[in-house]
Amino acid sequence: MATNDPGFDGTSYHSKYWPNGSDDRASSVLFSSPLTGTGSGYTDPFPQAALETDLPRIETGNPQQNCLRTTGAGCTLIPVTDDGTPANFYPFFSIVEAGGQGKSTACDWGIGNKLPESIKNSHVPPSVNQYGTALFLNYWLYGGHGSISANHYNDFNSGAFTNPC
Repeated sequence: MATNDPGFDGTSYHSKYWPNGSDDRASSVLFSSPLTGTGSGYTDPFPQAALETDLPRIETGNPQQNCLRTTGAGCTLIPVTDDGTPANFYPFFSIVEAGGQGKSTACDWGIGNKLPESIKNSHVPPSVNQYGTALFLNYWLYGGHGSISANHYNDFNSGAFTNPC
């Protein structure tokens, strides 16, 4: 029986399979920013947003990756294939105008490849770089009364920025 092939080289890691606005691809899943509010309902978008991907956590099982989550060494924003080369693509978010989607919000978030209707936004550039740098996380020991049980780089995180929507 064969084992799981841990490299990042399946169809999910090729740009030609992700939405990009062309007629021969599926359209992107669009979603609005989460809303908050008081009184008559939830009508106000959260003032800040952040983007995150847990690549260091899932890269650990790939022997080609050599991601050491305790130090962050070898953890990369673009995961590697079975051959040890960077994956061809990693999906990212775009900010798009919501007008054509029957929504009343000014903009929506879409995931995939660069969408042609993307709004230029300095906080959310349509590329994998939007996920930022490796984020060091503290994990608390259950029942340890505040003791830290582990420190790991499990995510890449953009840090908080003004919500463009």
